[in-house]
Amino acid sequence: MAPFAFLRIMRRMPQNNTVDLKRIAHDAMTQHGLEPDFPPAALAQLQGISAAPGASGADVRDLRALLWCSIDNDDSLDIDQLSVAQPLAGGAVRILIAIADVEISIPIGSPLDRHASTNTTSVYTVAEIFPMFPARLSTDLTCLPANADRVSVVIDMSIAPDGTVAASDVYRAAVRNRAPIVPLACIGGDGLFTLVCNAYHRGARWLPWLHFPIPRPAGYVPWPHRVRLRYVIGEPISCEGVRLDDDSAIHRLRREIEGALHELIENELARRAGIEAT
Repeated sequence: MAPFAFLRIMRRMPQNNTVDLKRIAHDAMTQHGLEPDFPPAALAQLQGISAAPGASGADVRDLRALLWCSIDNDDSLDIDQLSVAQPLAGGAVRILIAIADVEISIPIGSPLDRHASTNTTSVYTVAEIFPMFPARLSTDLTCLPANADRVSVVIDMSIAPDGTVAASDVYRAAVRNRAPIVPLACIGGDGLFTLVCNAYHRGARWLPWLHFPIPRPAGYVPWPHRVRLRYVIGEPISCEGVRLDDDSAIHRLRREIEGALHELIENELARRAGIEAT
C-alpha cells in the first residue's frame, strides 16, 4: 500500500474509540467468567426494593447516639463504613467500625447476591464501570449516608495502651452517619497529566493520522522521576464539650474541620504555585 493511501485511510478513521472500548471491556468480562450486565432476575428483585430497611430489631443494638463519621472522597456516595473512637480508663481506647449490613435488603442466595458473588467486586475499566450492585442500592438504600438511620455490622474493639486488643465483639447495631469527613488531598500529578495530554492533542490536531488513545497512567509517569512526599498537618481541633445530642454543635464542628482542611489544601496549592512560578 502506498504511504499516502495509508495516510488517507488513517485520516478517515473515527477519532473517538469509546464504543469499541466498551465492547472490548464487555467481552473481556464475559471471557473471564464475569457478568457485565445484571441478569433479568436481579433487575426484577431490584424493582421490589423500594426503601431502606428499618433500623430496629430484636438483635439490633441502638448506637445512633455515638458520633459516627465516614472518611471518604467528597464526591463519594457509596459510603459503606463508619467509625468512632472513645477514650477508656488507663489510656485504653474503644474503637468501633460499622459496616453496612447489605444482607437485610439482599438475602444470601437471591439473584442480586448471586450476581455479586460471581463478580465479587465492582470492575473499573477506562470505558465503563461494571458495579457489583445497582447504584440505587450502593449509593442509597444499602449504604450509610449522612443523617440516615441504618443497620450495620459493628466490630467493637478495646485497644490497650501497648496496642494490643484487650477485648472485641461483633454485633448488629443501628447507626447514624453524623459527620462525613474528607481526610486529605494529593496535590500534584494531575498537572503533569494535563500538560502531557494537552501537548499531545495539540500536535494530533495537525497530524490526525497519529491520533491514537493515550492511556492515563502514561500521563503520570512519562519517565523515571524522583518524587518527594510532603505531609501537611494542621492544628488539632478539640471535640471537648460537644454533646452528642446537640446537632447544631456537631454541624459547627464538622464545618470547622472542613474549613481547616480546605485552608490546608489552599495554602499548599498556593505554595506549589509559587514554586512553579520561580
